[in-house]
Amino acid sequence: ARMCASSGNKPAISGPFHLDDAGQLLPLVTILEEDGSGGQELNLYNQVFPMTPIATITGLPAGWVDVQLIVIPDENVVSVRVNRVDYGSTALSRVSDNGLSRGVLFSGSGSGAKFNEVIVSVGGTYSPVD
Repeated sequence: ARMCASSGNKPAISGPFHLDDAGQLLPLVTILEEDGSGGQELNLYNQVFPMTPIATITGLPAGWVDVQLIVIPDENVVSVRVNRVDYGSTALSRVSDNGLSRGVLFSGSGSGAKFNEVIVSVGGTYSPVD
């Protein structure tokens, strides 16, 4: 997704991913926010509450950033790329399916939370087109 945080507003990508045979989900919330020094940072969370980041990518420029999240359910990890830089994989913990809604949600905290482009690929392999 191409996203931008501005005026204190934060774009977010969230959703429970991959319901397994035991009724367990991989929750993931990703929020882009201004860092207070003119740039942005991307925070990844593995739960909705409490909101404690499992990974933070700092030093991102102001303006549009390209965020690529690759959820690998068989390994319980998410791989993260921002602006074509690989930031590695981060482990995710599964939680019980307690009626969480299905699907991916692209949202924002206000009009300054922007998305310019979103690409969703399910299954198989994906290679970004340059």
